[in-house]
Amino acid sequence: MTARRPDGSGGSLARDERIDDIQFHIDPAGELLIDDLILYEAAPGGEPRIMPSRPIFTGWLDTGKQGVEWPGEVEIVLHEKPWKWDAAKSVSLGKGGAQHLRVNMRGKRIMSPKTELSFRYKLTGRDGPLRISVSKEAGIPLRSKELKAPRFGAWAEANIQFEFAMPTTAANLEFTPASGAVLLVDDLLLFEK
Repeated sequence: MTARRPDGSGGSLARDERIDDIQFHIDPAGELLIDDLILYEAAPGGEPRIMPSRPIFTGWLDTGKQGVEWPGEVEIVLHEKPWKWDAAKSVSLGKGGAQHLRVNMRGKRIMSPKTELSFRYKLTGRDGPLRISVSKEAGIPLRSKELKAPRFGAWAEANIQFEFAMPTTAANLEFTPASGAVLLVDDLLLFEK
């Protein structure tokens, strides 16, 4: 297996360095089938979570453009220093300062009976709950949960569990902060526990 940088060179990667391709090399007479390829960094010491049984959707939002790589209703913005790369910012609903953020998962995804969403977020502005929904169509939630007392003014991590009857598919992750609040979201991971 070979990982390639955007300039085509190989070798060990530096911290926060990007790759464009992963290439597998086999004997010309051989056959290779690959499914569910996941690259991940080692967990920090004391990490209590296990590796997901099945990743459903990942949205690191580090690169790409809104509407192209990231369809939905979001604004892709640069992180504030010392953070690097990009994050998704909520957009106005045009109703008295209300905002929302919808990330389309680029097609329908099969949900699991026990599905979990892990994400990082930062809320500024008005205090209040944060509603998180999984929807089949924009604005029509299949399941919703609320963070009743989310952290404000600093980045935080949240884990939300959803239960679905089978078979169920969804196409969007939607976030609705309290009216007057602005939301940044990053590192989305929707997975089967």
